[in-house]
Amino acid sequence: MIGLADLAARVRPAIVGVSAGAAGGSGYVARANGVIAATHRSVGYQLEALLDLDDGRQVAARVVAVDVARGVAFLLPKSPIAVAPLKVAPAAAPRLGDSVLALGRSGREPLAIAPGIVCAVGPSGERERRLRIDAALDNADGGHPVVDTQGRIVGLAPGRGEWLVTAASYEADLAALDVPPAELAERGPSYACPSCDEPFSLEIDRCLGCGAVLPHARVVGDGPVPGERAAKDILATLGVVANKVRVGPRAWRVLRALAGGSGVPAQVTLRLDEEGQHVVCRVPLARLPAAHHEALYRLLLTLNDQTTGLYHLSLAGDIVALSFTESTAFLRERDVAAQFQDLLRNAEHYRKVLGEAFGVAPMHEITSPGATS
Repeated sequence: MIGLADLAARVRPAIVGVSAGAAGGSGYVARANGVIAATHRSVGYQLEALLDLDDGRQVAARVVAVDVARGVAFLLPKSPIAVAPLKVAPAAAPRLGDSVLALGRSGREPLAIAPGIVCAVGPSGERERRLRIDAALDNADGGHPVVDTQGRIVGLAPGRGEWLVTAASYEADLAALDVPPAELAERGPSYACPSCDEPFSLEIDRCLGCGAVLPHARVVGDGPVPGERAAKDILATLGVVANKVRVGPRAWRVLRALAGGSGVPAQVTLRLDEEGQHVVCRVPLARLPAAHHEALYRLLLTLNDQTTGLYHLSLAGDIVALSFTESTAFLRERDVAAQFQDLLRNAEHYRKVLGEAFGVAPMHEITSPGATS
């Protein structure tokens, strides 16, 4: 058996970080033409993505195909990456109790690895053999590749405790993409209902063929989320299709840049309250320093009392965030684009304040989707 360090060194060039809007995860080079396989969760419903490679390069990519039912997406780098693809493990491997290695890359951070074993083998469905592993990575919210002890790709883990999307199950999809990159230039993703394979567009919540709720739509009971129409109208004002950026039953997340500001897009989360009467817009500022929290707490309280106006500084886990709360009915009538710019302007100001007072690095995005929910 190959040692853990040698195994990781062998496969790491093929493991890539994937970021697409507010989504992200890890994928791997699956074909010699550069095609990347990743979970659908890592790209959401975006058409463009950024790839972080092991050698430090960051390469733009296009999403060229998606299988919503399996939860897998395929991306084509816009420029050659010259990275050898991973070989695929045999369809019957690994078996229950066999060792595997989970790998993940988050942005420019070092490659994360986690050894594990196959802890469950479920009955094979129509589409794939079912495997579950016990390895988990802290930086792999959007999914990550899993290899066997020979460095062969076993599949993609969508998340902790979820069934693996085995590489053998989407090998035919990859084979169709194994052509010169120029032949994929006009390719783009189309979406089909997991229940009946009827094509759907992101503007609808239920399949027109079978009536099933589509994966991007979340409902409460048999009806829509209260206040959802207002949230969708708000996002439409910004030129955003709500179902494309939904991250929870009552939450949406978009990247917006401040006009004339630093030029770095910031992640804004919109969340409805339980009754759907109010929407909270929140943007991250910085992560808590490792020590001396008391002085920061006092500063946050002082700023909220004296200077923040419509806005509120708060802690969500270890993240300092700026937010404002508004009635959905009132916000719908406002100049939403101007309100977002004002939020981003204030966020940039408070990032500077916190940086000067405590030396904390500014934060524009949250890598863990659940951190501000």
